[in-house]
Amino acid sequence: MIAIGCVLNLTSRQVLGFQVAPRDSDPEIIRRLALYQTLTAERTPGVLVPGGLVWHLPRAVVPDTELAPATRRQLEQLDIFALRPRQLINETTSALYEDWAADLRRYPSLWLPHFRRVFDNYLDNPLRAVNLLNRESARINRAGVIELGHSRFVHPLLAYWPDTPVTIRCSPDDETLIWVYIGDNILCEARPAA
Repeated sequence: MIAIGCVLNLTSRQVLGFQVAPRDSDPEIIRRLALYQTLTAERTPGVLVPGGLVWHLPRAVVPDTELAPATRRQLEQLDIFALRPRQLINETTSALYEDWAADLRRYPSLWLPHFRRVFDNYLDNPLRAVNLLNRESARINRAGVIELGHSRFVHPLLAYWPDTPVTIRCSPDDETLIWVYIGDNILCEARPAA
């Protein structure tokens, strides 16, 4: 069985982001990853801003159940209010709870990545690249490379920040992708050296 966490825009009634996980997964982790997918999709290039990205964050979120204190604190750090939980029933949630459940019977034995694509297609909402992931401390070496375990991650921007401490967030969907932060600002996406 599968569990799906969705983030909806209450005004447009669109699914902005989602996370698919095995049914026995921790619901709070599913919520955080769905929020992560949604928030990182709101990044757009900004040539004239520090870090090279503009990030449009919501003012508030309305969870359907109580959020864990850690998730609530992380949202507060992003200046996003977590309002009181409430059950939301509208056309979108009804379609997800009822229509999707009926359609799902056609796909009884999909692997999780395939299920994610099928659900994305159902939403007619292409998956988007996607600060709720675990952090790891690292350092850009003098050659402009970040070494994590046995992997060496590179990006042209790293060369401008030699011997700088950074924070790394690893993609939950692509083990060859990391996001590199200096302080609270994203520097770049990096991939393993060829």
